[in-house]
Amino acid sequence: MAQEYLGRRIHTRLFQKIPLFYLLAGLGGANTKDGFQIGRPGVAEVFAGVAIDRPMKEVLGGFNSYQPEIQIQKNDSSKVMGARDTMPTVANPTTQSQDQELGTAEFRWTRITTPLLVWHESLDRAMNSAGTGVDKQDLAAKNVLINATESATNVHYTNWAQRFWSGSPTNQDADPWDNCSGILEAINDQNVYGRVDRSNPSNSTWQGHVIATPQAADVAQIIDNANYNQGLSVYGNGVNVLLTNTTLYQTFKAQVRARGGVVMLNGLPDIGAFGMKREILQYDNAFITWDPMCPANTVAALNLEYWKIIIHPKKNFLIDAFVDISRNSEGAKDALQSFIDTRLILACDEPGGQALYTNVS
Repeated sequence: MAQEYLGRRIHTRLFQKIPLFYLLAGLGGANTKDGFQIGRPGVAEVFAGVAIDRPMKEVLGGFNSYQPEIQIQKNDSSKVMGARDTMPTVANPTTQSQDQELGTAEFRWTRITTPLLVWHESLDRAMNSAGTGVDKQDLAAKNVLINATESATNVHYTNWAQRFWSGSPTNQDADPWDNCSGILEAINDQNVYGRVDRSNPSNSTWQGHVIATPQAADVAQIIDNANYNQGLSVYGNGVNVLLTNTTLYQTFKAQVRARGGVVMLNGLPDIGAFGMKREILQYDNAFITWDPMCPANTVAALNLEYWKIIIHPKKNFLIDAFVDISRNSEGAKDALQSFIDTRLILACDEPGGQALYTNVS
């Protein structure tokens, strides 16, 4: 019953807590007829900035880790050919051939488990208050379990929401990781991300753009700075999402209204049918929304084409059946127990296509 309940409610609650889920669902092609397979045991789900079909989602969910290829150096041995000429050769072929220019990043699973506990006394009191009749008492007991599940899932989502911004694995050689690599970790230029040391000059193409110099809270200037000054326009279509906090969002909202942008009160239309409505701004080619976990004075300029959230099929926001633990051992709690279990990977395939502004006011 608890898993069925979670499956019905997970979209609205999860998308509200973690806007990155919502944006990838609405903009990245996950909203197909077989989309939103979250909260369903035994089914993998992938939210990505580009459409991924169901077979590939199952493949990604079955790996022990996610390993995108990265270009660790650039070798241009191109040649303008004359009428009768020799073919070009690769400079330093033993060390810089194209197959050696590619490295591999690696992202490993992170698992979060949240406990649920419902005392027998709470169930007994609810059933007694319901009066006589088996149906009334059963309904009262179910309501206690549902309320407990709702409380625990809210905690579970909030835990993930915090990690999606500030998550930082303490040991990326460990398996599994003790934390996912959040947005602040992904858009960095001097840390280890995906087991790649970005302080090494040879890994410069794997560096994100961090702008700590003061920036005016002007939505147009930030988009243009990200696309042209930071060079994000060379990655696909450039910036297509700005994530910020509620304070800066309200400033941007006033600017969007005044400059002829769009305020979508019901959110992205493609996923409105799933019951999720979240206010979204659209200015130029970028969608703008707030994230309650975004730090103060911060704006993340993202190209969602390169982001993925991979959810493991065996820990797909799974809720165990409630079990009576009162008879397990002497001194056991007189209660029912369950757990909410999620294992996922958050990864950015191209950090160089992302920018983080940390001093916007």
